[in-house]
Amino acid sequence: MDRLVTNNHLVFCVIGAGNVGKAMSAYLAARGYRVHLYNRGKERIANISNGILLAQGSLRRSIRLEMVTTDLRKAVEGSDIIIVTITSLGHEELMKNLVPYLVPSQIVVLHPGRVGGALLFKKILSKNNVSNITVIELETSIFAARAENTHVRIMGIKRRVHGACLPALQTDRVVSILTGALPQIVSSPNVLYTGLMNYGMILHPAPLLFNAARVDLSHVRFRHYIDGITPSIADFLERMDKERIAVGKALDIKLMSTSQWLSEVYGSNGTNLYEILQNTSPYHSIYAPNTLRHRYIMEDVPNALVPISELASVLKIDTPLINLVIDMCSSLLKCDFRKTGRTLNKLGIANMTKKEIFQYINS
Repeated sequence: MDRLVTNNHLVFCVIGAGNVGKAMSAYLAARGYRVHLYNRGKERIANISNGILLAQGSLRRSIRLEMVTTDLRKAVEGSDIIIVTITSLGHEELMKNLVPYLVPSQIVVLHPGRVGGALLFKKILSKNNVSNITVIELETSIFAARAENTHVRIMGIKRRVHGACLPALQTDRVVSILTGALPQIVSSPNVLYTGLMNYGMILHPAPLLFNAARVDLSHVRFRHYIDGITPSIADFLERMDKERIAVGKALDIKLMSTSQWLSEVYGSNGTNLYEILQNTSPYHSIYAPNTLRHRYIMEDVPNALVPISELASVLKIDTPLINLVIDMCSSLLKCDFRKTGRTLNKLGIANMTKKEIFQYINS
């Protein structure tokens, strides 16, 4: 498509009308792009069937979307860029449903991919003999946002978010197309980098696990990052983070610590993770979930910690704290996350050597 090269008149299909989907739709439409917003069920879009979103926070205006629909075919048709904002728990089912409607040269953005999102999509595309579709996954969401009915409040927009394509050789071309609309996206070496750079796996499950009593008492409201991460918990997270970084080092990938990342994307300051979180203003209004069966555990454990743990095992890297969080969450919620999660087999890279994995993701 010529317009993919020139960046003019791009049409975006945003999949998922949750917090991030509505934030993404409002942001793109406010920048003058045509936006199709799709949601599988009617509940989240019933009040915006006329296409009007009321943005608050970083955007303060009424925004019109070109289309709001529960018809996936209709939403995808005529779109150049498809941005998937649903949780990674729904990726596999969505990918299978999406395949029949994809046309050559479309770009699919996993926002974010968690660990292995693009690998999973590649496996599904290959199984269905679909080619000439480029998949790029982002390390994390660009937005910190909350949405309800017709309103979406964007509390923070990250300065930089890394993205990588599968195959990696497509990354610079695709990032150059996307940055006209989403200037926050920067190229990263490959999808292993973006997977390992997903900091939700550090900041979400363990703090929720340590605050299980408060979460179970659903009438007790507390801010997840500010009240739920105490100095002791932050110290645990920093040690857990070192395990993630060690896995990256074994793959010849230099990763930022969670503290460094927060400083880069939000401009937060402090001498340790606890202080930096306390000084991250967008986190001051984000409250903890009122259930343990929330994506902070149900998504980040099976689709981030589990594949990291499996990679670590292959690379002979010890990850006792990551394994502890996986096993404690599995026991507490009576879910076998090691079975249901994104294993290396599900991602199509089981039994590969380090060299073979890099050949697979780069070519």
